[in-house]
Amino acid sequence: MWLEPMLRKIIKAGIIVSLGIMLGRIAGFFREAVIASKFGATSDSDIAITILTLPDLFLTILIGGVVSAVFIPEFKKLNPADGRRLFFEGMLLTLASFGLISILLGLFSQEIVSLISPGFSQETLAESGGYLQIVFWSIPITAATAMVTSYLQSDERFLVPALGTFIFNAILILALVLSPHSHALLYLSWAILLASMVRLVSQMLNVPRLPNRDFLNNNKKRIFNKEMLFRYFQVVSTSGFLFLIPVIARGFASFEGDGAVSILNFANKIIELPMGAVITVIPIVLLPKLAELSTGANQNQKELQSMVSVSAGLTFVIATTISIYFAWFSPQIVKITFGWGNLSSESVKEISRLLLLGVLALPAMGLSNLVQMIFNAKGDTKVPFVISLISVVLFIPLCLLFVDYFEIKGLMLSNIIIFWLLFGTQSIFLYRRHKINLFKVLISADIIRMICVLGLSSAIVMIASFLLPSSIGVQIIVALLGGVLSLSLAFMAVEKYRSILLIKFKRRIDNNEINVNS
Repeated sequence: MWLEPMLRKIIKAGIIVSLGIMLGRIAGFFREAVIASKFGATSDSDIAITILTLPDLFLTILIGGVVSAVFIPEFKKLNPADGRRLFFEGMLLTLASFGLISILLGLFSQEIVSLISPGFSQETLAESGGYLQIVFWSIPITAATAMVTSYLQSDERFLVPALGTFIFNAILILALVLSPHSHALLYLSWAILLASMVRLVSQMLNVPRLPNRDFLNNNKKRIFNKEMLFRYFQVVSTSGFLFLIPVIARGFASFEGDGAVSILNFANKIIELPMGAVITVIPIVLLPKLAELSTGANQNQKELQSMVSVSAGLTFVIATTISIYFAWFSPQIVKITFGWGNLSSESVKEISRLLLLGVLALPAMGLSNLVQMIFNAKGDTKVPFVISLISVVLFIPLCLLFVDYFEIKGLMLSNIIIFWLLFGTQSIFLYRRHKINLFKVLISADIIRMICVLGLSSAIVMIASFLLPSSIGVQIIVALLGGVLSLSLAFMAVEKYRSILLIKFKRRIDNNEINVNS
């Protein structure tokens, strides 16, 4: 049966991507901890977070995961030589257009900060704007890197792109550690630019060489066309709208006093660690195959449905496991991450409370990302665009309502509600337009069995955490081992996953016996 080899391939590629991304997320995690240690929760930490996140905002709005969503299906349809030509056409267009955007952003940097964080003082606005004039030059470099990443992933070269974030964050951490406190923000600004260049070069060195250089033939018509450009703007708008959700939340948080933006950001960074390093790995690995099954002569609706069903089940169970353990052990996770340096104990407690709420959105965020990948693979970019626009519009009144009653915690509640509504709406339209039923997958006997085993094993681990020493180190070890154990038991509860694990285990035993006998 084709399902087992496909599952093994997903798991193998997923582990490679997950390890690479995990290193990057851990480095990003440590980067936030270094910022918290160096600046505390102050106006300086707000500036540091602003110059780190504002370029990401514009990149996500303008490019985000859009390049992969649009170009990977195109690369899969083209022969290698035409794919190479499309890659270089896209690179040139990206560098030119985003270079112009960087100039415009630099001219209005202070006004942009004022728009994003209206609660900042005039001094903080002016200082942030000055540093951003340096940092904005990283935007065309990072945009070009996204094009290289999509080209490598279409060729199923996942490792080097996955390590890109680690390279970027490692350079920033080094700059923060070595910089004197009085010039730390200036060092950080130039380090962002340098790190972007190093990341691009590392990926360009991994681009495969082709003997056929037809892409240099100017007599051939250009491959990048208006249809691709139209889909690009629809997908970029979808990703951009969703990225506005945490930005809007930070805008509301800026009215809650100095350090509020940092506290909300630190909580979100903890949530982003498993989201980026584990949960989104499945869509990244699957997109080339989904695109292949959704276009041209390789269209296969039955195989596509089976692949989506397996992917949705894996995403839901993994995200639920992470949510349970991050929620239960949130005080220990926050203390080991931010409970040192200049961050006050009250700020640490507030981050812990926000984390406890925020992780409830993880399953919806993971599934929503998967559904959007399916729409993109199908070439259906209009529906996600409309749904994401409506979600952002609804998020603003939710924030206004909940922040009055629950203060900064109301922003996390709004985030939970909006992502579950987003996933539910996406799933309805996915079934209506493409006959792919995710609701049926999530209430299947296999998923229910896995969730029951997960819940029971998690309860046992939580009881054990009460009985064991309360030191942070012991509790973190319990969380890690308990999470792995619960997830493993959940997978072993389902025949198709159990058979794959047992077959692989039996093969290893047989190979060892052959080696011993020989």
